[in-house]
Amino acid sequence: SSSASTAVSSGSAGSAYTGSTTGEQILAKAASYLGTPYVYGGASPSGFDCSGFVYYVYGTFGIEVGRTPASQYSAGRQVDKASLQVGDIVLFAGTGGSGITHAGNGQFIHSPNSRSTVSYSDLTSGYWSEHFYCGIRVV
Repeated sequence: SSSASTAVSSGSAGSAYTGSTTGEQILAKAASYLGTPYVYGGASPSGFDCSGFVYYVYGTFGIEVGRTPASQYSAGRQVDKASLQVGDIVLFAGTGGSGITHAGNGQFIHSPNSRSTVSYSDLTSGYWSEHFYCGIRVV
């Protein structure tokens, strides 16, 4: 599959989010889980997988997001790498991975795999840059 995960707004998939949550709030919530272990199928503070992490963080703000990569892809407006903003969801081709952007320094936060924990990774070069698929703007 060449998509990963995103988030769905509080209306139907793809509808415009009209709440007051900001990307900075989403990122701050995501960062509060740094060090949380990766758990396959996990979507809670006891352990997250990649899309479960995005699902949970957005959900804490009452933003209903899909749990699967396909539903999350439909959640918002697609943006390219150069247009990413804090709080956007990032999707990767061929990895099944996703995360939340930390704009300004080329990093994003995610729960990458069973050998890692919730952490920051570089989006500007290397593996994640090469596999970048798109960003999704929900808020």
